[in-house]
Amino acid sequence: MPKETIVILTCEHATNDIPKEYISFFQSDKKIKGRWLGEIPIRDLLKDHWGWDPGSLVMSEFLQKKLKCKLFTFNISRLLLDANRSDWNTTMFTEISSQFSEQLKQKTLNQYYYPYFNSVK
Repeated sequence: MPKETIVILTCEHATNDIPKEYISFFQSDKKIKGRWLGEIPIRDLLKDHWGWDPGSLVMSEFLQKKLKCKLFTFNISRLLLDANRSDWNTTMFTEISSQFSEQLKQKTLNQYYYPYFNSVK
């Protein structure tokens, strides 16, 4: 008898949404220097690939229907917190969110990362 294959699909960069309590950090005209982009104002990063993976959610939803599997989506921009990283990874927080106090970083992890990570687990 063939073994059953279980597919779990995740989409960590589904949107460029930022929770209201953090939006002020992303409305600045201050420019960030990126390896691939040159310099770009922080406010424009949300529209860019840095803020999310455009089309990833549509593709994930398509695959979910075709594969009849569970889909987990992280619906917050990776500019706040990159859920595609382990919590010990120094790149989990971006040039913007790495400036947060340790208390705010921990709050962000507790509020968004751990609930998502634990739901997938």
